[in-house]
Amino acid sequence: MVTELPKPSPNEAYPAPVGMFDRSPGTICTFYSYKGGVGRSMTLANVAFLLSRYGKKVLIVDWDLEAPGLERYFAPYLAGSRRKTDGIVDLFDARGRGEATDWRQSVISARIDGGEPLSILHAGRDDGDYLQRLREINWLDEWVGGYLEHLRLEWQSDFDFVLIDSRTGITDIGGICAIHLPDYLISMFTTTEQSLLGVKDTMLRARGAHAKLPLDRKKLLIIPLPSRDESNTEYKLARDWRRRFANELATFFEDWIPADEDPERVLDILKIPYVPYWSFGEQLPVAKEDVTNTKTLAYSYALVARLLNGKLSWRELREGGQTKIEEMEQKAKIELQTAEAARVREEARTLQQSREQERLKEELDALAIEQKRKIELTDLHISRLTARIYYSLKNYERLFGTVVLLLVVSIISSLYLFLAPSDVLYPYSRVNAAGAAGVVSVFLLGFIFWVFKTIQIVRKILRDISRLDYSYRTKSGEFHDVPAEAAPALFIELAEDLAARLYENKTAPNADRRYPEFSASARPPQGAESLVVAEAPSKTAVTAPILFPNSASRPDEPHDVFISYASEGVATLWLEEFRPIFTAWLTEALGRVPNIYLGALGTDDRANAGQFEALQRASMLICITTPRYRRSEQSRALKDVFLESHSAYQIIGISLSDDARSSDGVITEVDFSDLAFVGEAFSRSERYIEFQQRVRSVAEQTAARGAGLAPQS
Repeated sequence: MVTELPKPSPNEAYPAPVGMFDRSPGTICTFYSYKGGVGRSMTLANVAFLLSRYGKKVLIVDWDLEAPGLERYFAPYLAGSRRKTDGIVDLFDARGRGEATDWRQSVISARIDGGEPLSILHAGRDDGDYLQRLREINWLDEWVGGYLEHLRLEWQSDFDFVLIDSRTGITDIGGICAIHLPDYLISMFTTTEQSLLGVKDTMLRARGAHAKLPLDRKKLLIIPLPSRDESNTEYKLARDWRRRFANELATFFEDWIPADEDPERVLDILKIPYVPYWSFGEQLPVAKEDVTNTKTLAYSYALVARLLNGKLSWRELREGGQTKIEEMEQKAKIELQTAEAARVREEARTLQQSREQERLKEELDALAIEQKRKIELTDLHISRLTARIYYSLKNYERLFGTVVLLLVVSIISSLYLFLAPSDVLYPYSRVNAAGAAGVVSVFLLGFIFWVFKTIQIVRKILRDISRLDYSYRTKSGEFHDVPAEAAPALFIELAEDLAARLYENKTAPNADRRYPEFSASARPPQGAESLVVAEAPSKTAVTAPILFPNSASRPDEPHDVFISYASEGVATLWLEEFRPIFTAWLTEALGRVPNIYLGALGTDDRANAGQFEALQRASMLICITTPRYRRSEQSRALKDVFLESHSAYQIIGISLSDDARSSDGVITEVDFSDLAFVGEAFSRSERYIEFQQRVRSVAEQTAARGAGLAPQS
């Protein structure tokens, strides 16, 4: 017997499916067999495959809960698995515990070539607790009927066809699939008394129970489908059994075949033959065989698919006109979608190539800018280096002239003393006086020789640097096989090696003091030229002494301003541009030359004890902040020491980059990040005027906040 489930209440608290009236409701068809081994699951899978090819939206529900695995027929096309998603058992188990569930989250998809995607709702998550969850579900609970009706309405709203694989025999689950859910019931059976009579009895009971449902249902249409047919080999026996089938099951054919059609002839056409080849494994003959060839198994499945697609139209089953049209429309649709996908893919590829070309162009432009920056920094560094050596040469030449003049005076004095009367030199002898003058002359002569040799060395260094510069510009000599990106660094390294001959044992004279025409502060701005970014690599750091030494070398003296900065990198180079202009404007504001102490943090970012002493005697603190300076613990320590005896009002921060700005909001911050440039090109540009104006503002703030600054000793 077929178990009848609790009757669902029309007032069950389930919302109506969204869009359920926007389209014709889908058809729910259950595939049932009284006995196993009739090929029920294989038939369902092949029919679903063909309906998908006809352009239909199909949902497959595996309700054979005790022997699941329907999804394996679609393994080559499947996206998802039972191991990772919930199924029928999990949905009812969760619903029984009062948990909200959404069956759509449990659907896995099979992508069919040339067809609509197939949706599969499998039996349940494949884990060690599956059977336990199945046993705990009571299919006779009151809520089951309402939940089934809710699922049925939503499935009909979302799909054209819902194909349910039912459990064999007479069970509670069989009642769900054969009575409550389907519009059509395909009953499969074989040529045995047990199978035939069992199917007949079950279908009669199912039709009767279906008619008693307190719901608006059409009459349940039952389609008998003989399976494992052996007509090709045992024609006479097959004909006898076919007549038996027609007599026993005639009542089910009356509901849907034409009046002039004979059930026996229907059974001769609508049947599933037995083909041993397809009995191995889970296979889809309709994906590999010609469905129009009457000798193939795929043809038999195609007849069932055409019958369902035509809403049980016998003419459609025989001729397949509507199905052919829909199949052609589906093919045209797929071709259109494929062409559109190819167009979109080509546009995406073109766009990607265009973006890639833009990206490469940007990278090349960035490399070109970086190379130009390196070259400009190299030119700046070499210009400074050459200028210092040149200034040294000028000083040595002047020194040479001065010593030569002294030597002439000494020789003349020696001759005069040697020839002078003895009473003029009394009480010294003529010889002693002339000898002393001679000794001085010899010393001066030796000093002249040393200066002369030094001048020769300096001139040779200048010549070597000039030759090196020519090789660098023409990519010859040492640079003939050096990559362009490595040439600037090599040029600077070789030039510094040459300059080291001069700076190893002597300090370059203060060129800015003795030759003001070479000072950056004395050069007026001219036409705008390319600017040089001051953030230079460590290779370009100036190794010679800076041009502006401390005006107050002793930390125990009072200072007007203490300038704190990192000793390497951009701050050192930028300070050479800032310091002379700042000193000039501060002098104008104070009416005297200010006493400025330069407190550079060491290479280990540490300040010495003298700096802390000098800081306590300073009236103003100016911090030239760079990322390195801001990260230094000693820079914060200097501020803390200064604030012990001063206020934050007396601290001015000068930030040389956006990421170096102070975040405390107390110390006044002056932004120079857009003017962090150095070099000849910058000093001749229009922006140098703005640079000077901003430095003047800092000088005026310093004078105003320092209230006259430090008392002069």
